[in-house]
Amino acid sequence: MRFENRFAAAAALLFALSASACEQGAMGTGGPTQSFESSAQARLDALGIPRSDVESIELGVERAQESGVITDRAAWVRLKTCRGYVVMNLDRYNEVRDVYTTGNCQLPGR
Repeated sequence: MRFENRFAAAAALLFALSASACEQGAMGTGGPTQSFESSAQARLDALGIPRSDVESIELGVERAQESGVITDRAAWVRLKTCRGYVVMNLDRYNEVRDVYTTGNCQLPGR
């Protein structure tokens, strides 16, 4: 009975470590990352878009068909004051590369 408990605990630990490694490999990250939400919110702050105007932030991910590796990701920000999105293309570390809008959304001062 004792042996079975140790075996189950070791198997659970191995599974958890494997899942974490697989997740990091699939994300294509090799270094420290911040969440896409915090990256997107920081850029919205820098653009002068008030947090009270943000309705939602969603992550869009594209994967390579054969390998499943993430090739592109974007944060789609829905604002309360327009119809459309503020779209932010992110790199593999969730740093914002560029920003554009859809629908009738506009960036302040542009």
